[in-house]
Amino acid sequence: MTAPWVDVIVVNYRSAKLVRSALGRLRVQGRWPYGRIWVVDNSDDAGHAQELQTVIRDAGGALGGSAWTAAQAPGSDLSPDLVQLTPGFNAGFGAGCNAAWAQSQAPFVLLLNPDAQIECQQLEHLAKLLMSHPQMAAISPRIWWDRVGGWLLPPATPQHPWAQFQRGWASRRDAVAWASAQARRTTQLSASHAADAPLWDVPMLSGAVLLLRRDAVVASGGLFDESFFMYFEDAELCDRLRGFGWRLGIAAQVDAVHSWRHEPHKAPLMASAKGQYRSRQGRLSQWLMRAWPALTDMGELGPVAHRLNSSAQAADALGPVCALSPVPGGDPAWVRSGGAWACLNQQDWDLLAPGHYWAWTQRGWAGFTRH
Repeated sequence: MTAPWVDVIVVNYRSAKLVRSALGRLRVQGRWPYGRIWVVDNSDDAGHAQELQTVIRDAGGALGGSAWTAAQAPGSDLSPDLVQLTPGFNAGFGAGCNAAWAQSQAPFVLLLNPDAQIECQQLEHLAKLLMSHPQMAAISPRIWWDRVGGWLLPPATPQHPWAQFQRGWASRRDAVAWASAQARRTTQLSASHAADAPLWDVPMLSGAVLLLRRDAVVASGGLFDESFFMYFEDAELCDRLRGFGWRLGIAAQVDAVHSWRHEPHKAPLMASAKGQYRSRQGRLSQWLMRAWPALTDMGELGPVAHRLNSSAQAADALGPVCALSPVPGGDPAWVRSGGAWACLNQQDWDLLAPGHYWAWTQRGWAGFTRH
């Protein structure tokens, strides 16, 4: 099977160094061989915008405005494989993706966060897998938190109210059992027997590393709803795709890295987007949310008992750790490859931004603050 035509969309916001790294992993001998990479610059600061322009020029790309039109076919000597689009303001993640989507003509399109990386060969495998499963609208790879493959990020969880009710009810009955079950689910994805299940059906995928079938997206009403500035636009898209009968999957033999950071200051923006998303649900769901809003509240694993300043303190206080979570209910939880147990080392500690976390230790779940 020949490699399909795949375009890549990266939306940048003051992340030029991350974009440079992502492009370096994706391109082979200075080019993306299967289509075009679109970098949309949402930077609202002249210095950051100039920094990204330098990255694009250094990579041999073209600088275009928001209405730049690609006239040449990919692979042509006259057609750059890398193009920057500049709206001139921060249009939001969904609108930025839509701007590049409208310029692209590729039958398959990868959405890639600046802080995410996938190798050219891995994306080629992912595209061939999607091409060979015509009932699939979108697939994602296994997504690791670190480049050495020590921690696996969990699959995205459905965000519609019914799923929230189920999670809230189960976790409030037994938060420890619920969180541990979620960690084991993620562990399965990293286990060796993943080779026997090359494609997992899932109800939702994250937009961080997401390969889309253009025909499915078009048939389902288009890419992102731009009324979502950031967060939950991927949840709305996944709901819509599944509502039109398409499937979503995770490729268990394809890997990517997402250097995700827990950033508590973004919580208000996420909460606003969550409220907006819930307002789009059916009348019954909206009625339930008004009648019993607490039903979606997650149970908690316990208080934050440790204040830690180093990986050495973490090793002493927690002992061997198998999973970590940034939320009191343990959903989501990042797990060590294969469900291994080990004390947090310096590399693990550096992955954690300052904030509250919960660790699945051999003595149970324990809360701690990373200073």
